[in-house]
Parts: sequence; C-alpha cells; structure tokens
Amino acid sequence: MKKTFLTAVLCGFTFVAQSQDIEQFTYGIQAWISGVWAHTEAKIAGNTVLRTEVGLDGLQYKERTSDRIQYLYAPVFRLEPRFYFNFGDSLKRSGKIRGNRSSFIALATSYHPDWFTISRSTENVVYSSISMVPTFGIRRDIGNHFTFETGIGLGYNYTIKRALDFRRSDRGIIFNLHLRLGFTF
Repeated sequence: MKKTFLTAVLCGFTFVAQSQDIEQFTYGIQAWISGVWAHTEAKIAGNTVLRTEVGLDGLQYKERTSDRIQYLYAPVFRLEPRFYFNFGDSLKRSGKIRGNRSSFIALATSYHPDWFTISRSTENVVYSSISMVPTFGIRRDIGNHFTFETGIGLGYNYTIKRALDFRRSDRGIIFNLHLRLGFTF
C-alpha cells in the first residue's frame, strides 16, 4: 500500500511539473549599443513560441579613407521560432514562467533590406541580406518588467548585391552574438 501511494504521489508531482507552461503572448522592446528592437512572442505549442521582431541592427566598421571606426544602423525584420527550456528557479519561486524567462534554442531568420541607413559617414553601402542562424540564449529577470537577454550562434548569410541591372550575391558564414536589455509589457 505504501509503494502504491508513493508511486501515485511521484506521478502526480511529475504531472504538475510538466503542466507548467510559458505565456501565451508577450511583447516588449529591447535595446543595446548594437541596436533597438520591438518584439512579440506568440505561443505555438508546449514550450515553443514564434517571435517576430522589427528594429535597427547596429554594425561597426572601419572607413576605407580615414581608418576611423564608424557605427551604422540598418532596418531588420526577424522571425524566429524559439524553444524554451530549463525553467528551474522560476517555477520553484512562483510556479509561472513570467515573460518566458529561461534558456532557449532558436532559429533566427533575418531580412535586412537596403532601404536606408543611419550613420555619420557618407561612404557606407548596405545590401539586402537574408540570414538563418541557430542560436542558444538565455533571458533573465531584472525586476518585474526588465529583462536581460544574451545569445550566441553560427549560421548562414546570403547577401544580394545589385549592380548594372544584374544580381550578384555573396554567401557565407555569419556569427551572432547579442546582448540586450529589455522591457516587457
């Protein structure tokens, strides 16, 4: 009888632990030296969400004429499915994953159009590009609404160059390292 009771209790705890879930819908803003972004996350199933993001990505480059370091900001549209895991202390404290704060694995798919740039230099040229980067990251709380997010990944980039009415393209490996402070509504 004791073994049956103990088995039932352990199965009950396992069921309760697996029933903890991420939020259905979140949205917020994030910023760092490397840009500013607005994002939404909509739950697809279980611990998987679809994150959409619009913002300005920052790039650092060296001018050809003066060898000075310059900063450039260009628009970006990002769509990334994220799988959240390792909820750990969030579940122990409140039983709820507030704002989807945990570790994640994502496939960051980005489109950088060549519409405009924000820079002090006049010699910058930005071409349209599409990239897909598998990324591992973490998101943590700083108070009730503020977050810190960091991620790292290595993926593929396809850059489209337009010149003389024909298209040339560059393909290659892209490295993603991001650090962001955010506010979740």
